[in-house]
Amino acid sequence: MGVPAYRLRFQVPYSQPTIQRWFRILREIIYQQIMKELEPLSGEIGMDETMFGGRRPGKRGWGASGKNIVFGIYQRNGKVLTLPISSRAKDTMISLITQYTKAGSLYYTDDWFAYTFLLIRGNHVVVIKEKGLPKGRDHLNSIEGFWSYAKHWLYQYRGV
Repeated sequence: MGVPAYRLRFQVPYSQPTIQRWFRILREIIYQQIMKELEPLSGEIGMDETMFGGRRPGKRGWGASGKNIVFGIYQRNGKVLTLPISSRAKDTMISLITQYTKAGSLYYTDDWFAYTFLLIRGNHVVVIKEKGLPKGRDHLNSIEGFWSYAKHWLYQYRGV
């Protein structure tokens, strides 16, 4: 419809909580339908994880409280699949990768130990960074660029 939920309240005779509830229901239905039709990603695949959540006082990085970890799978020149995860544990990563990617793909990842099994599943290129820049020709710019865009775009929805 092109109308945000907070502006729609001026055009329909329903309260703001009712409108927000219906938008939430519609988003859930769309998500469920897309997940039913989703085929595993294949080809050149970049994978990475990041944290979403505003600035918080206290510990920074992966130990920060109040942040959500999101795992991303980026099919180069194709689709992006993002999934919220509870932890960066190896078992969590293995199950998601085997469920959402095809065996025999070319995987680009960082040197996080949870990705070590990928050599069995297909070709695996480990991108090693030095001072934040990748060494060599291989890179994770596609998924890193997606994270940058997603965080910038979602900034206006404080708390997402």
